[in-house]
Amino acid sequence: MLTRHLLPDEFDLLVDGEAGFGVSQLQQHLRDCPACREELALMRTFVSAIEELPDLAPARPLADRVMAEVHVFVPWHVAARDWVAEWLPAHPGLRVAVAGSATAVAAASSAGLAWGWTRRHEWVAQGLLGADQLRTLALDAVSAAGQAVLGPLAGQVPGGTLPLVLATAGALGAAIATGVVGLRAAASRARRLGA
Repeated sequence: MLTRHLLPDEFDLLVDGEAGFGVSQLQQHLRDCPACREELALMRTFVSAIEELPDLAPARPLADRVMAEVHVFVPWHVAARDWVAEWLPAHPGLRVAVAGSATAVAAASSAGLAWGWTRRHEWVAQGLLGADQLRTLALDAVSAAGQAVLGPLAGQVPGGTLPLVLATAGALGAAIATGVVGLRAAASRARRLGA
């Protein structure tokens, strides 16, 4: 025999119609306690009123706005799978065609990479030869430009140092121009912030 009123979870057991160990003791208490009987009747009325309410779905724009604010963690592999699924066609035959094409491209790429790897020494040698030719062309162009600009003075500069002198002068000129532009930009920004 209970000497106290029923607890909320005990009321839930009775409202749900549960049967089991201890429920008979709760029912015995209800026969003797009018306050708990009244509370149980109110709870049953409330539950039946809620169950009779119609199921309402929120309006689509409301659901979209709410879901836009919900931040759901998506693992990288799920995001990658979804991204690939967006680009795949829905028709099964087209999916097979896309998969076959992707396999062919992957096989051709792998074969090309393997062939390139076996010839890597040739590629490095060709690259070094091309870089040397480009350097020679650039030095010849700078020498020709220097001789055109300096005219008779170009004869006084030794042939091998003319490109170095011109490159140094060009770098110094570029550094001065960059400094002047940077100072003007800083000054105009300072004026705008001060205004």
